[in-house]
Amino acid sequence: MSKQYLLTFLLLLTLISCTKETRFERLSSSQTGIDFVNELVEDTTFNFLNYLYFYNGGGVAAGDINNDGLEDLFFTSNQQKNKLYLNKGDLKFEDVSESSGIEGQTGSWSTGVTMADVNADGLADIYVCNVNYLSRTGRNELFINNGDNTFTERGKDFGLDFKGYSVQSAFLDYDKDGDLDMFLLNHSVHSVDSYRPVDDREKFDPKSGDRLFRNDNGYFTDVTESAGIYSSALGFGLGVVVSDINNDGWPDIYVGNDFHEDDYLYINQQDGTFRESIRSATQHTSQFTMGVDIADINNDGEPDIAATDMLPEDEEILKISGGGDTYKVARIKQDYGYYPQYSRNMLQLKVADTENGDPVYSEIGYLSGIEATDWSWSGLLADLDNDGYRDLFISNGIYRRPNDMDYIRYISNQEVQRSLEEGINPENLQLIQKMPQLKIPNVIFHNNGDLTFTDLSNEWGLGDPSHSNGTVYSDLDNDGDLDLVVNNVNQEAFVYRNSTSDKENAGNYLQFELHGNPGNPLAFGTKIKVYTPGEIRTIEQYPTRGFQSSVTRIPHIGLGAETEVDSVLIIWPDDSMMKLVEVSINKRLPVYQRQSTSSYTYTSKKIDQGLFSDVTDEVGVVFRHNENNYVDFNMEPLIPHYLSTQGPPVTVADVNGDGLEDFYVGGALGQAGELWLQNVDGTFRKSTQPGFEVDKFSEDTDAEFFDANGDGSPDLIVGSGGNEVGARQFGLMDRLYLNNGKGVMHRADVLPKVYRNTSVVAPGDFDGDGDNDLMTGERSIPGIYGMDGRNFLFRNDGTGKFTDVTKELIPGLDRLGMVTDAAWTDFDNDEDLDLLVVGEWMPVTLFENRLNEDEAAFINMTEAAALSGTNGWWNTMLSTDVNNDGLEDILAGNLGLNSVLTASENNPLLLYMNDFNDDERLDPIITHFKQGRYYPIVSRDELFDQVNSLKKQFNTYNSFGARELDEIFDPEKVEDAFIKKVFTFETSLFLNNGDGTYSKQKLPVETQLSPTFSFIVYDFNEDGRKDILSGGNFFGLKPSMGRYDASFGTTLLARDSTFSALPLNEQGVLITGQIRELQLIRSASGAPLVIVSRNDEPLLFLDLNTIED
Repeated sequence: MSKQYLLTFLLLLTLISCTKETRFERLSSSQTGIDFVNELVEDTTFNFLNYLYFYNGGGVAAGDINNDGLEDLFFTSNQQKNKLYLNKGDLKFEDVSESSGIEGQTGSWSTGVTMADVNADGLADIYVCNVNYLSRTGRNELFINNGDNTFTERGKDFGLDFKGYSVQSAFLDYDKDGDLDMFLLNHSVHSVDSYRPVDDREKFDPKSGDRLFRNDNGYFTDVTESAGIYSSALGFGLGVVVSDINNDGWPDIYVGNDFHEDDYLYINQQDGTFRESIRSATQHTSQFTMGVDIADINNDGEPDIAATDMLPEDEEILKISGGGDTYKVARIKQDYGYYPQYSRNMLQLKVADTENGDPVYSEIGYLSGIEATDWSWSGLLADLDNDGYRDLFISNGIYRRPNDMDYIRYISNQEVQRSLEEGINPENLQLIQKMPQLKIPNVIFHNNGDLTFTDLSNEWGLGDPSHSNGTVYSDLDNDGDLDLVVNNVNQEAFVYRNSTSDKENAGNYLQFELHGNPGNPLAFGTKIKVYTPGEIRTIEQYPTRGFQSSVTRIPHIGLGAETEVDSVLIIWPDDSMMKLVEVSINKRLPVYQRQSTSSYTYTSKKIDQGLFSDVTDEVGVVFRHNENNYVDFNMEPLIPHYLSTQGPPVTVADVNGDGLEDFYVGGALGQAGELWLQNVDGTFRKSTQPGFEVDKFSEDTDAEFFDANGDGSPDLIVGSGGNEVGARQFGLMDRLYLNNGKGVMHRADVLPKVYRNTSVVAPGDFDGDGDNDLMTGERSIPGIYGMDGRNFLFRNDGTGKFTDVTKELIPGLDRLGMVTDAAWTDFDNDEDLDLLVVGEWMPVTLFENRLNEDEAAFINMTEAAALSGTNGWWNTMLSTDVNNDGLEDILAGNLGLNSVLTASENNPLLLYMNDFNDDERLDPIITHFKQGRYYPIVSRDELFDQVNSLKKQFNTYNSFGARELDEIFDPEKVEDAFIKKVFTFETSLFLNNGDGTYSKQKLPVETQLSPTFSFIVYDFNEDGRKDILSGGNFFGLKPSMGRYDASFGTTLLARDSTFSALPLNEQGVLITGQIRELQLIRSASGAPLVIVSRNDEPLLFLDLNTIED
């Protein structure tokens, strides 16, 4: 190509890139008149070294201060004067800060800002939070709107001139008396008092800790203690949002806390008090919660929660940054009483309400794809493209990065620390300059409408690198879409014009101008429901959202392609209601509370009478699985999860011949398994079995009843396992207990002496001779993750004596993989038993039984059955005819899709196994595909825990950085490594096509929220079609991965050709914990019961109710 053509080509590329149309246009200060900069200057009296939140930045408030129909903007500055810009139309603003009298106190440190009509005169007032610490001497300020574009500061007159560490305010009518009260969010400062057991959150702190102020005829009274609000030095509040989270008509409060303190969820008790309920509502939260927002992301009418944290997306930044806790630290914090917290953005999906009014959430941040955006502040849920679903905007960046690990090592030096202890002076102030600086792009996640989001930051024109903090959305130019305004540190504020309304096929919308009753003219607390065919869109009028900011007071709802709405309900704060029909779209509708003519009755999705009822207390079974305290990561630092928490198993049979089904439940290490016999009244009694007590130092990992010796009585085979390294060999032998016909079990020494970490025992008459043979599988080899265990096929001679025939009949089974489950099936309907096997890093594997044919053996038919490429982390598998076509299908429980780990055919998860550092120890290193390359999933420190010799090679975190495996180890070692792959993490249904092949059918997304460990297939609703109940969850993970806890059991009802998930309130029971086994057992009445076994928790018993589908 000639130089002339090359230049022409490059020019064309430049022109194309310059003219690329984006959804948002960043306007310059010369266009808008907004030249605000939150400028920070450090000195020896006030800086990051003595004030940890020095770089947290300022907030923004949007509101119409002069009631001209255009929303104005207020910016807080940490060190300079605050600014107010009057909207003149067409996105042009006038700085009226000085003339309006809102610039604030000298020497103050302003943080959050809220616009609200505090004195109920119909004009928006401004409340500014300030920090009073060290050299900063401010109090919180209330600027009362005078109605002439000027304000008077009257915080003291109203009782709102709090002096402390304030971050943000939220105005709400918590007692529903018709006026606005105020919740004040405060942070703490690091001191000895900050690190205490959780009981200390009851201790009052005069400057830290949150406050609740009740409006008593215009004066705000501190009612914090009597209302049940925590106000201690443990509280590091950074985010607050108000919502009627349990749909009872009363405002609740979510507080996001930084560092070790739990987030708080205050449920309004309707009597002037709140009950803190974060533990009953969520399974875990973000660790360094910055900003929070609550809105409905899936149009089911329920409020979901978004919380931002500081997990980097960029691999280089991730590997050089500190953040989440180590496993050891996390356990110490939980011993102190703190709730599980993980350093990443969280998206809590509301799934139900409990009977006592607490909401229930499944955390789906990984599934949704929003978990990692680096040092994130404001997270705002708003429909920015008017497609009918709320998107998520996240502001990012910190001016200097104090969590850079090399900086932390440097500043932790004894000499440096000694210097700081003597006080901050101009010399050691220079330590701040050594902190890295890096601008991070803000992120917009587009809501795909299926609980997942896509990062469209660059495509939408919002990916400007910055140090951004407070953010608001508002339709500043009244064109029907939401614009964005962002407060930055040491950089002009961003004003983004949204051009959605200018585009062809632009989505439709509705906006509402709310006029409340006297006492609350701006109608804070109003709820709007817009009904369209098949969906409901809900919005609440609480402007304080995100981080240190308050958004538009004009509720905005995108409608997508909907050209009309069925109806609109306006539910006012006093529960009065107005219904609008024949509503014109693409308009701003003024609505007036005084015109309401009826009252709204609140209902919620409470777990009450549903498909199942918990009858545990009625059946008389008292059994709790007690997992022994063993930390797998201490011996195997590189494994991805625990391998020692696989129990307890449950198996069912009539063991004493009385016509009633009984059950066996396995024990943990040091805990005997138990046999429970059913009584004629449907209760159970524990059977004394001395043999079980003798064997209690074997950990039960699987169990099955079957007739081993042909006497017609069910005997018991129990698989022994566990991942404890170098001990208990005698306890790793499977056990066969023969039944004397009356339910008394005696151990029989008839099994070959094989010591393994057994995962599955599967009886079945594979040779058709009338007795039950046995297949057993091994989960893993303790201490050598990734190595294939030994699996066996034992032939029964008819008397209960078993012989190993693996090599003879099924040689491919022996070292097949890390087997987790197996099942006998007749997949080809030839009246003999074929074998299905699944495991970790394995495909769904099929062995066809050809013993009666020329081969006289089992043949691996995985590829022929179209099951190759199904490699997953399979936990369980069930072979049954799901769709009533006479063919046995396969239900296979996998990791699910709500994990940091991802896998696909093109970009599989990889496991490399080799002795990479020649220490005669196998190193299993997992790598995942990210940003076009494969990186180890473990951190530098985690890798060094096993491969200590690397410390000399990579003596700094930056030198390690984002390296692929062959950049860390000898490339020849990597090349020679044994590699395993995962192509899918989806829990799946494989339908038998009847021609020797299977077809994969997707299951509803509810089955992907957590790992699945067990299935039951049964016609629960008696419609003639088989339904599915699945259960899972798994907690044995490092904090960097979090725990898998989003499932509460999933009931899938069969439809014509697929399944739909039953809502949890209709399921009737929340099945919490780490579910390991689901078993059906017939009660004495003949009705089915479901036994639920859970690791380290009691058994549950569920009764099946009759429901209308």
